[in-house]
Amino acid sequence: MTYKEFCDLKNNDPGVNIFPKGTTSDEALGILSDTILGTNWYVSYPAGKTQINTEIVAGILYEYEFRKKREKTLFRTLIAVVIISLVCILGPMIIY
Repeated sequence: MTYKEFCDLKNNDPGVNIFPKGTTSDEALGILSDTILGTNWYVSYPAGKTQINTEIVAGILYEYEFRKKREKTLFRTLIAVVIISLVCILGPMIIY
């Protein structure tokens, strides 16, 4: 679900209230798990609702940390490439 879809779902009657409709905890967790973990994510063993909620939260936190580490690694790699490029381009100029 995209941000716009969520806002359209919750703000479908703006004349009644200035605030959007409320979201239950189950609905919020479902939207977050579908968005972050994907709609095909499932638990392959029989478990209760609270255990599945724990699995969802653990999966969301793992994905968040993985993406954050990946972005940091990509940024560091980009900085290294820029520095190496500058040294290769400006290096001969500094010698003369």
